[in-house]
Amino acid sequence: MIPVFELWRRARELAAETSGSIKATVAFYKSGEGSHVRSLPLPASPISIGGRRIDPAFALAVFVNNRAVGLGAEEVWVSCPEGLFREFERCLRSRFGYLFGFMGAIYGRPFELRLKGEEEIRSLPRFRSKPLTFSPKPGGFLGVDLGRSDLKVVYAEDGALAGGVKRNWAPERFDSPERHVGEIVKAVEALFGKVGRRQFRVVGLSVAGVVRDGQIKISGLFSGVKREELHKVRGFGNLLSERLGRPVHILHDGDAAAVQIKFEREVRGGGLGISRGSGVGAGCVNAKGGIEGLSEVGKAVLDLSDEAPVHKYLGIKGAAIFYLSQNAAFRMAEELGMRLEDEAKRAEHLERIKERAIRGDEGFEGIPVRIGEFIALSLPELLDIYSDADIRLVELYGRVMSGRFGEVVLESALRTLRDRFPEVASKVRVERGGMAEFGQALAAARYASLLV
Repeated sequence: MIPVFELWRRARELAAETSGSIKATVAFYKSGEGSHVRSLPLPASPISIGGRRIDPAFALAVFVNNRAVGLGAEEVWVSCPEGLFREFERCLRSRFGYLFGFMGAIYGRPFELRLKGEEEIRSLPRFRSKPLTFSPKPGGFLGVDLGRSDLKVVYAEDGALAGGVKRNWAPERFDSPERHVGEIVKAVEALFGKVGRRQFRVVGLSVAGVVRDGQIKISGLFSGVKREELHKVRGFGNLLSERLGRPVHILHDGDAAAVQIKFEREVRGGGLGISRGSGVGAGCVNAKGGIEGLSEVGKAVLDLSDEAPVHKYLGIKGAAIFYLSQNAAFRMAEELGMRLEDEAKRAEHLERIKERAIRGDEGFEGIPVRIGEFIALSLPELLDIYSDADIRLVELYGRVMSGRFGEVVLESALRTLRDRFPEVASKVRVERGGMAEFGQALAAARYASLLV
C-alpha cells in the first residue's frame, strides 16, 4: 500500500525545495452553508513516490475527490495556473467522473468546477456547523441501524441501552421501500417481545448511504427498488413514521459513530468515528459539538499502488471501501482460497474469517494485522480531510472490531501509527468504539433525543 497522505507530504517537500512550485487553493462550496478551504503546494514536475511518477494534475484530482466526498460540495473553486486547472479538470472528469452525477444527485443541481482567484476563494463564507448539546434526554427512544448485512433496533431509556435485537437481511433484494419498512417494524415487534412493550418519543435511524437534510439521497440499501418506486426513498422517514406512529430522524451511519463519541467520551477537541460495515463512513464532530461533512469517505482514494483494487461501479482505484470496511477481510480471505459467493451471508462469512484468524490458520492470522495497518496508513488522510475539526479521538466501530479479532486490529493499528506517523500517534487517541454490536443504533436513538 502506498498511502495517499505520503503523496501530499512529498509534494509539499518538493514544492519547498524546487523553483517554479505551484500553490493550489481549493474551496468546497455549498450554497447556504459556506465552504471548506484547503491548500496544496505542488511541484511543477511529476512526483515520484513508491516507484510511481504522479502528474501534478492527477495529484490535485485525487486531493479534490477525497475532500469532496468527505466534506461535500456543490461547486469546487480552484485557484491555480490556468494550464494546470485545465489538465486537472480533464483528469477529474476521466478518472473521477462519477463525482459529477453523485454530487448532482445529492444537491439537486449540476456539480461545477470553477477557476477562481485566491482572493475570491478566501472571501467565501466559511462552513459553520450548528453545535449540538450531547446530554441524555429523559424518556424512551428507538434507535434503528440499517446496514447491508443486518438490521439492528434498540430501545434506550434516558440515554441508556435497555435492549436490542439484530436480524440478518439482504435489503438490496427488496423491490419497494415498503419492504424495508416492514422488516424494521418486525424487528421493533421482536424487540418489544424481548424487553416488553415500551413507550417511545421519537425514532433515530442510522443509514448506510448519503443523508442530507434528514433525507436519504443515495443508498445501496435500496438498489433493488423498482424505478417507479424510487421517489419514495427520499420520503422513507415519513413511511416509517406512519407505521410506528412517531417522528423519525435520519442520520448517516458515519455521523452516528461521531455522535456516539460525544455521548460516551470526554473529548477536548473533535472526534472522528469510523463506521466499518459492508461499506465505510466516517463521521466528524468538531470541538464545538457540530457535525461536519458529507462523510462518504468510502470513495476516497487511500492507496496509490499499481496493485490497488478498482471499484467495479465507480472505476476508482484504491478506494477506502477496500481497506476500511469488511471488504478488506473478504478480499484477503478470497486471496487465501476461501469462497464467499453468497453476498446475503456477509455476516456469516466475516465470523468464519475471524474464527480462522484467531485459531491461527495459515494466512488468516495475518488478516487482522493487515487491517490494522490499513487503518493506520489511512488515518492521516482522514484527519487532513477534517482538519478544521481539531480531531483528538478516533473510534472504530463495526463487527470487524469485536472480540479478540478487533483487539488484534487495534494493536496493529497503534503499532503501525507509532512507526509510520508518530506525530499523529502523539496527538490523537485511537480506540475501539464501545458496544460494538448495537453502538450505532444506540447513537441513532440518542441523536433523535437531541431533536425533541
